[in-house]
Amino acid sequence: MAEDTLPTIWDADAHTFAKLAILRAYLQAWMPILARQSSSRGRSREVVYVDAFSGPGEYSRGEPGSPLVAVQTALEHVSEFPNPIRMFFIERRQDRWQHLDHLLSPHLKAPQRNLIVMPPILGSADDEVRRLLERKEFQQYCPMLVFLDQFGYSAIPMELIGRIMSGTSREVFSFMNWRDLNRYLADETKWSGIDRAFGGPEWREILNIKSSMRSQRFLQLYDEALRVRGKVSFSYSFSMHDQRDQLLYWLVFCSNSDRGLEEMKKAMWSVDDRGHFRFSDKHSGQFNLLPGFDQGWLAGTLRSSLAGRQMSVREIRHYILAETPCYIYAEALAQLERTGEIEIVSSPPGRRKGSFVKYAENDDLVVRFVNERRSEQLSLLG
Repeated sequence: MAEDTLPTIWDADAHTFAKLAILRAYLQAWMPILARQSSSRGRSREVVYVDAFSGPGEYSRGEPGSPLVAVQTALEHVSEFPNPIRMFFIERRQDRWQHLDHLLSPHLKAPQRNLIVMPPILGSADDEVRRLLERKEFQQYCPMLVFLDQFGYSAIPMELIGRIMSGTSREVFSFMNWRDLNRYLADETKWSGIDRAFGGPEWREILNIKSSMRSQRFLQLYDEALRVRGKVSFSYSFSMHDQRDQLLYWLVFCSNSDRGLEEMKKAMWSVDDRGHFRFSDKHSGQFNLLPGFDQGWLAGTLRSSLAGRQMSVREIRHYILAETPCYIYAEALAQLERTGEIEIVSSPPGRRKGSFVKYAENDDLVVRFVNERRSEQLSLLG
């Protein structure tokens, strides 16, 4: 783990503000959705938010850190929450914990707008998250989002992610610092920490890969570990680069709900792109500016990746959420239908050409992606 030598509060950079903007946008969607779900079908449960590496709560110029972002998002939300949202904040450094305790003190009184802010906890993220998960009230249905914004790379063991994700309606939003990792790969004393983050040593194969390819393979292996050991159904990673286009770190989102993944992608797309925020294109292995992933790009990706396959629109939506940076897809499919690059295999009665969104939750509309050779023939005829 990289040593934390920062003072109690410090200057935040543009990447930090982009990360917090994503968190805010996701919480704006997550809070009312989970509060409604927790009160449906006879349930009456709290929704729990855990910030496991809270820090002091603000930056050197008074900008709100992640704890205040979460509290402010709840208090300023336009929706009323039918069930309480309870927030826990964990910080291991005494000086930052004291600063955070002072900042949160006005919110620790009577619940406001069905928001319950707990006194910040002094302790390590690993130990304290485990204690929260062992609480009786969290053993059954309890929607939970855990924000794991660690320093370094080894403070979050894969086993802990698996513990979190084993519950119903659980999500993890975490951080993996490639800049520090890449710096320490040659230091064998750091390997056990990386093993811990993966839950195994399989990442070590990248030591024999040329440096230009290491980050891509490392991320692939980490994603596989999340799905196998972390019990994660949906994971998606997106990257932050510096002004020289060097990879700094990944933000990693884990969910067992495709709805959760969709809302996170909406949050990512809502962040203003000023040259700092980039997605990783899984298909090409290249990093691109976010605006490059438009409906034309998606149509081309579906055409080449799914050629010859027969799928329902529900299955296509699932593929787009899990395997591309996109969540909007109707225009891409409509474009492929107009050009004859998908064929309608079965369709509900009365379906209008170019209509796809209303069939996203069932298997009534099934299409076939024409193969590459036929696609080229159609293009020449057009």
